[in-house]
Parts: sequence; structure tokens; C-alpha cells
Amino acid sequence: AARQRWLARLRALGAAADEKDVPKDLQPFQGTWKAVAGKKGGENAPPEELAKLGLTFAGDKLTVSERGRDKVGSFKVDPK
Repeated sequence: AARQRWLARLRALGAAADEKDVPKDLQPFQGTWKAVAGKKGGENAPPEELAKLGLTFAGDKLTVSERGRDKVGSFKVDPK
């Protein structure tokens, strides 16, 4: 089956506890974010699906929480 990607607009829920140790370019992303709007396959995402999606940025680590499962990775900011 083809994998569909979500495009989501996010809202910050809280800031990271210790931003002084986070590089300046990553600081705006720190904390927990919730999806407030999104599209999947060109269709608006249903609110019940958006409620299951969250992102947490901590330093250069990103945790994506969806349907009770967490996926952890790292991220960096493209300076372009």
C-alpha cells in the first residue's frame, strides 16, 4: 500500500525546560506541539486523527507520537 504523508499546521503547547543548553537555531522548536490542521492525500484531516498526533522537540531530538506509538529521531535546521 502506498504510504501517505500528513501535512499539518502545529501549535506549541509548552517550551523546553532547559533551553540554555539548546543551540539558538533549534530553540524556536523546543517543547510539545499538537496538530491543529492538516491534509492527507489532498483531503482535510479529520479532527479525531489530528488529536492522535503530537511532536516533542528536545534539543536536537524529535519524538513523533501517533496513536499511542512514539518514533524518535533527530532533526536539524536548514539555514537556507
